[in-house]
Amino acid sequence: YDPSILSFESISERTFLNNNGADSTFCVTPKTDTAGLVKNYACTRIQKGEVTGTGTLARATFTALSAGTSTITLKNVKFANSKAEEISSSVSSGQVAVQ
Repeated sequence: YDPSILSFESISERTFLNNNGADSTFCVTPKTDTAGLVKNYACTRIQKGEVTGTGTLARATFTALSAGTSTITLKNVKFANSKAEEISSSVSSGQVAVQ
C-alpha cells in the first residue's frame, strides 16, 4: 500500500477459520515496521478438524491520510490443510481511492 495515502491500523481474524467462534485458533501478529508493508500475518486452527465452505479469513483496516489511489497488493499468500499440504487458491489485489 502507499503509506502517503493510507496508514495501516490493524488486521484481525474473522469468523471462517474459527467456525464462528466455536473453535480455537492462533494468529501471528504481522510485522509492520516498514511503511507500506504488512508481512508475515498467519492464522491456524489449533483443534482437530478442518473448515469447508466460504467465508472471510481476515480483515485489514487502514486510515486515509490524503487523497489519491493506493494499490493493495497481496503477495506470497498460502493456504494449507491440517497436514500442511498447500491448498490451491487464487488471490486478487485491489485499489483504494481516497477523496
